[in-house]
Amino acid sequence: MNNDSNIVVKNLRKQENPVLVTAGEYRIALSVTRALGSLGIPVAVLSSEPDAMTFFSRYCTQKILTPPDHQKQEYISFLEELVKRQPFSGLIFCMIPLLNVDRAVKISVHFFSFCTDNKNPNQKEKQDELFQ
Repeated sequence: MNNDSNIVVKNLRKQENPVLVTAGEYRIALSVTRALGSLGIPVAVLSSEPDAMTFFSRYCTQKILTPPDHQKQEYISFLEELVKRQPFSGLIFCMIPLLNVDRAVKISVHFFSFCTDNKNPNQKEKQDELFQ
């Protein structure tokens, strides 16, 4: 890991809020969850399947059931509402099978703007610290 990566990991470990990982039913989400969790970073996992393999990882600190991702509008609305209700330190799309990339980017931008919203100065301060 280079020095910049070490700084980001160190700062993510300090975060109380988990990183949000989508598509918990896929192996890539399990790999991402294990990688983050083994570094001491809390991970919240999303899946539409209650028995998603990533939910059973020891590094999954929060399990969040979603509408099926083939129900595009419901899934997108769920993600948008989720990032409004609960603070997260990051958002990782592990699989975007039926969402178009533009919508995924829009959710990511919404997530980032919400985290840095002026109404939530502590979160903005944490984000600024994370990327120093």
